[in-house]
Amino acid sequence: MTIEDVNSFRAELGGILAAIHFTINMAKKYNIQKGSCEIKADNYAVIQIAGKLLSDGYPQSARPSFDLLRIMFKEMSETDIKFIFTWVKGHQDQVTPYMELTDEEATANCRVDQIAASMIRNVTVNEQPKHDMDEGPYLSIDN
Repeated sequence: MTIEDVNSFRAELGGILAAIHFTINMAKKYNIQKGSCEIKADNYAVIQIAGKLLSDGYPQSARPSFDLLRIMFKEMSETDIKFIFTWVKGHQDQVTPYMELTDEEATANCRVDQIAASMIRNVTVNEQPKHDMDEGPYLSIDN
């Protein structure tokens, strides 16, 4: 992955894809045939796209992050688990101190932001390609 590939839209989409993948695998492991899973995120554009993904059809390459969207489409279309995507207002701890947040969604969303920020501190740019054909720069995560 090059540094140009990294943005908040793609990061949020990757998190949602991980949640979809995890849910489907847990349903398989515990033989859950159908059900629903609500995924909440503070990126409104990602929630809108994810929510309409199956009805809009197979994502075309002109869409941003179409590679992730295609994986999401495939996984969601091959399961009887229904996914519901809900927008949550982000960065509420900038208005109300984190310790005073009472809404579970606000608290969870702010906590995830804190975790993401701590992970970003472990990301470094690596200018060295791993193979002769690779182009850089690259991101690597320590530990």
